Amino acid sequence: MSNVSGITVVSSGGSDQEGATVEADGARASRLAGASRRKRRAGARADDPTEPSRDAWKGHDPKTIARFYAQTYSDFFGIVGDYLDQSNQAAKLYKSSLLSHRRWRLSIITATGILALINVGAALDVSKTTIWGGISLPTALNALAALLAACLTVAGNVASFLNGDDQAAKFRDTRDLLLSQYREYCAKWVCGVEAHGRTPTALMNAGRLYSELVESDHELRQKLKQLEQVKPRETVPGGRKG
Repeated sequence: MSNVSGITVVSSGGSDQEGATVEADGARASRLAGASRRKRRAGARADDPTEPSRDAWKGHDPKTIARFYAQTYSDFFGIVGDYLDQSNQAAKLYKSSLLSHRRWRLSIITATGILALINVGAALDVSKTTIWGGISLPTALNALAALLAACLTVAGNVASFLNGDDQAAKFRDTRDLLLSQYREYCAKWVCGVEAHGRTPTALMNAGRLYSELVESDHELRQKLKQLEQVKPRETVPGGRKG
């Protein structure tokens, strides 16, 4: 005999009746395990708050209905409105970061061009013109070129450390996530609540939408945290990022 997953299986030499008994026992055990899991899930939901039914809403007085609607509306759009504010802030940070990165890159490119011109000037001065203190012009230009090259090296390292391009991309992705969440739940509120007026269906949908929003808000915050933890792309030879 061999044992697989805790069930004893009869070898090919056993009878068909014994094999059928084993299969029946396995199926029965599977059904019992499934019933046990369903029972545990049902027990976990038993303590959850129950939503009022349509008939229950019909029995409430207008003041209770108005108070519930106003509170749900305030809480719902307190969260949704925060998405819009944060997405606008992320859009501003994206533009600022991208503009700063482009200015920094333009400055480095300009300085690199000036360095090339200085090197060309030092190479073309064949007359060895003497300037202040008896120092020849090529010598002075070479010293200036070395100083500028050192400054460019530092500037390049600073640009790599600040990583403005990737930071701008993170702000853009953050804005897209927040704005998508805002638009999605505004549309759900319009279609699921406002379209039904102050009916029991609208009140039920308002409560369900608010619960759904609270759950999805946690998921959205996790996505934003993961976005912040994304490592920047590594710089490869040639100045490109892989």
